Amino acid sequence: MICQELEHRKVGKLVNVNTDGFYYLIDSKEKLNEFEKIMKDFELKTGITFSYNIIDSGIFAQKDVNNYIIYDKKNNKIKTKGGMVNRYNTDRI
Repeated sequence: MICQELEHRKVGKLVNVNTDGFYYLIDSKEKLNEFEKIMKDFELKTGITFSYNIIDSGIFAQKDVNNYIIYDKKNNKIKTKGGMVNRYNTDRI
């Protein structure tokens, strides 16, 4: 429901959606402000509270909906999801 609203309002690009969350690519501060307003309105309307993280600069690499890596360049942090990609610490050369 929230993903459809974000797509309808053309705030950015839906990159990944799953039962427990979604990732959205937003390319401007104005669209980020609109995204945050839509999220707040949706929370007030439904009573569902969302938590989200904003990554200014990074890389999103996805094998499939359940296996992905996010590299946050600004904070030099890596987040992995899924058994196929979460071995990055042990696979370093």
